[in-house]
Amino acid sequence: MSCDAEYGDEEDECSADSECVWIEDWDSCQETCDDRDEDDCHDPCAWRGDSCSMSCEYKYGDDEDDCAADSECVWIEDWDRCYDTCDDRDEDSCDDHCAWSGDSCSLSCEANYEDEDECVAVWKSNLQPDFNVRVIERFGPASSNAFRELDESDRFVQKAAKSTSIWPS
Repeated sequence: MSCDAEYGDEEDECSADSECVWIEDWDSCQETCDDRDEDDCHDPCAWRGDSCSMSCEYKYGDDEDDCAADSECVWIEDWDRCYDTCDDRDEDSCDDHCAWSGDSCSLSCEANYEDEDECVAVWKSNLQPDFNVRVIERFGPASSNAFRELDESDRFVQKAAKSTSIWPS
């Protein structure tokens, strides 16, 4: 019998059972994460390295102090919520509040910055140089004429986009 079926909304009884855990956000009793394999490790659990454990979101919820004290968790201020860090995730599991960039997973722009303009400014400042370096490394200097044409085309598109922008300059 599942913990939810056995204890329902009885928090004290659920908490007394070592194979069950009370999930405050769900107001329900769930099975612990400890004995789950990778395929069965889903909410409220998270797969970390080689084991399944309670995800930070459900372990700490909106408790900023406890979240900040756990090195596997990150507090996202704008969302007033605790989440698992993005470190050590592979590209397939880099989702939710995380984003894949290059060869690693890190906090998404939306999770990392309070202001959308700040997020976009950082994104723009990082995008072009990284893109150019990767493209040049892949194609080499022999393709410089094609890059020059792309650069001129890009400037034309940027100028046209700026002239039609709804945002104030």
